[in-house]
Amino acid sequence: MDFTKPSKATRNVWNIWLFEFDHTRYSAAELMESISTYDFVLNIQRNHLLQYRVKPNDPLFQLQWHHFNDASSGGVADADFDTDLAWDLCTGGLTENMDSIVICIIDDGLEIQHEDIAPNMWRNYAEIPGNGIDDDRNGYIDDFLGWNSFKQNDQIDSEKHGTAVAGLAGAKGNNSMGISGIAWHNQMMFVAGGGDEANAIESYAYPLYFRRLYNQSKGSKGAFVVATNSSWGADLVKAEDSPIWCAIYDSLGKEGILNIASQRIKT
Repeated sequence: MDFTKPSKATRNVWNIWLFEFDHTRYSAAELMESISTYDFVLNIQRNHLLQYRVKPNDPLFQLQWHHFNDASSGGVADADFDTDLAWDLCTGGLTENMDSIVICIIDDGLEIQHEDIAPNMWRNYAEIPGNGIDDDRNGYIDDFLGWNSFKQNDQIDSEKHGTAVAGLAGAKGNNSMGISGIAWHNQMMFVAGGGDEANAIESYAYPLYFRRLYNQSKGSKGAFVVATNSSWGADLVKAEDSPIWCAIYDSLGKEGILNIASQRIKT
């Protein structure tokens, strides 16, 4: 085969040569096969294009050592989630079937209008907000913005703890402001709840309803809730002490919801 001569050496010390050729005359496979027949050619490969790794442009990302920890902040190197590696594969948002991925945060409150949270807030568009009617007949009146199990409406108080938790899980990423959540594009369903076990159990009923409806309707209704997060727990209580709560987790799990809770902080 009459192929072009090597256009340049990548670096003389390596004795590696770059070939450029007319793609209208030859295929890369043909050219590689021809070059490889020469005894002095030890190896040959395509010149693959490289992609820059996904790194958000949020100004406070450098302070989020839990994503990527190089010990520059005084911590232990690699004591992190390796989130930057996961972002090369996915940053959240939609499934292959174009369904919105939803995570449910159950906490004390949330600053819904926060610049990093508002874009990713889940809303129940089957409900008409503020009309005092349970439009979608799910047992929750006016639950357009989620649910407040304390007040029995969708009016969510602005609280620092819930805002921080939601931000870590799903703050809008790569938007040139604030921080980056683990999942940049997932929707966040919010339920104000906690305080005691009875309220917690009631709070979990909300995401369960929407995921079960999603499953039963084959995705035409409800919400594809994949996980719940409750950054609270009961001190010195074992699983056998809370059989009802455990049963609730089992029910959520059967519908496809992973449940995450918080461990007691010991000082």
